[in-house]
Amino acid sequence: GGRGAGGGGRGAMGAAASVPHRCAPELRERSLSGRVYLVTGATRGIGRGIARQLLSQGATVAVTARGQAEAVALANKLQAEPSSRGSAVGFACELASLASVRALVTDFRAKHRELHGLVLNAGVMACPRGRTVEGFELQFGVNHVAHHMLARLLTPQLQKAGAGARIVSLASTYHDVSYDGTTGHIDFEDLNWEKKTYNPWAAYAQSKLANVLFAREYAGRVKGVACVSCHPGWVHTSLMRHQMPTGLVTCLLPVFKARGMIALEDGLEVPLHCVLSDDLENGAYYEQGNTHMTKLPGGMPAQPRAGGEGTDPAVAAKLWKATESLIEKAGAAGSEWSVNSV
Repeated sequence: GGRGAGGGGRGAMGAAASVPHRCAPELRERSLSGRVYLVTGATRGIGRGIARQLLSQGATVAVTARGQAEAVALANKLQAEPSSRGSAVGFACELASLASVRALVTDFRAKHRELHGLVLNAGVMACPRGRTVEGFELQFGVNHVAHHMLARLLTPQLQKAGAGARIVSLASTYHDVSYDGTTGHIDFEDLNWEKKTYNPWAAYAQSKLANVLFAREYAGRVKGVACVSCHPGWVHTSLMRHQMPTGLVTCLLPVFKARGMIALEDGLEVPLHCVLSDDLENGAYYEQGNTHMTKLPGGMPAQPRAGGEGTDPAVAAKLWKATESLIEKAGAAGSEWSVNSV
């Protein structure tokens, strides 16, 4: 998802973390009754915040967690919140397994004919070297490949929903230049870090760049469904767990806030704009610019760094084809993968 676990009051951040880009209040108040959304990684942080907001507006919200019991418990908890006006449904999905993604699609289709919004939020950041079930590098596999497959297989349900249907992919400003100064780059010769020495931040940057490129390419290929990517800001969430213990993050909060870390509530602003607005630039990248660390103005939409790969249509098209090939070779998507190409 964005960057980093939950909580913090809006007013507690002080002037150090201004949030210039906000979701219009009227968008948060309109009724979403009869509309269906699916949010991956809704157990905590930004995913949970988005699910909670959509439920408060009367939507049916499908939420995913790694196991079925956890997913049902999550849905029940969200449903029981005082603000909830909609209906929460839990689905098991382990994004490190394409077979699990396929099972989610089958399960979802059996229950819902239409899908109005797909929020590709789940993700891992700068984690130790790991592999998915199919052997993809963990960050590339979870953050990009699994979400690419999920979006592709649910495209018919999105198209059936009609006007306003969309996909929102949670990317990161680190798709350009990562925390350690690594430039975001799609290494087509070694997408899964089998040849070069593993660098967790470079792998993260590649996966988030892939999210930006996916949105651009999907927008050009698919009719009737908008697709955008967004960076929610440097948000206080559990995404930082691989960098330092949660207790240490808490101790260092004053320092992080002074450098531009924002509260979870503020980190929802850009993603919610992308989920709810009628005025989206298809394929674009939206960004909350707010940190002294990056000094980026952000924008709705924003422009990835000039000269970077985030705006390169050739790289986007090449990544699409490479990802399709990886999924097809893995054999997890079923026979419709090759015949249902978009």
